[in-house]
Amino acid sequence: MRRKFGNGDEHGDIWFTSDTHFGHPGILFMRAWDDVSAMDEALIANWNSVVGERDHVFHLGDFSFHRPESTLEIMGGLKGIKYLIRGNHDRNNLNAACLSMFTGGVEHYHEITFGSQLIVLCHFPFRSWNGMHHDSWNLHGHSHGSMIPQGKQLDVGVDVGKLFRPLSLLEVMEDMKNKKFVRTDHHGIKKQREDYVARAAEAYTGTTPGGVSR
Repeated sequence: MRRKFGNGDEHGDIWFTSDTHFGHPGILFMRAWDDVSAMDEALIANWNSVVGERDHVFHLGDFSFHRPESTLEIMGGLKGIKYLIRGNHDRNNLNAACLSMFTGGVEHYHEITFGSQLIVLCHFPFRSWNGMHHDSWNLHGHSHGSMIPQGKQLDVGVDVGKLFRPLSLLEVMEDMKNKKFVRTDHHGIKKQREDYVARAAEAYTGTTPGGVSR
């Protein structure tokens, strides 16, 4: 399924996040808090400081390590219309009641479009993804900021940049401005060649690809 978003007022803002690991003592060594209670409180406060009630929040997996009852309490305190793209830790700790709180839906893989921009969502980073040679984006989690992105790819996990909050669509757009398509298989051979020729023309001849002097 592919959801379509536009610039109209009918939608709130769009946010992306991953790897909150609520209630997980084993993640504390990567973070600034001494105990999970303090971590949970900060993550909730940070989320609610940027997300509005009508906003759409895509959580790309590894939501909580608490028992379902505690997870339900946390979810009830988080603003926004929530979507879950399951991670490798989203198993028995999320029962049917927890999953029902993700009113936007629960999937292992999801695609959305904002205008003409295709955005591919999964917990795991891809090496090749749908439409990548047409400048689609891959947003993921799982790596906690430890993996170098490849092309138009971004880890939206809370540990990246030590922001510990969701990233807005505008922030993602700004990040993608500085990234180029990187070919990893047969897809995009023609595009890569054309991009190379265009860059070479500007770098070495001082002209645009059409041969017009700057």
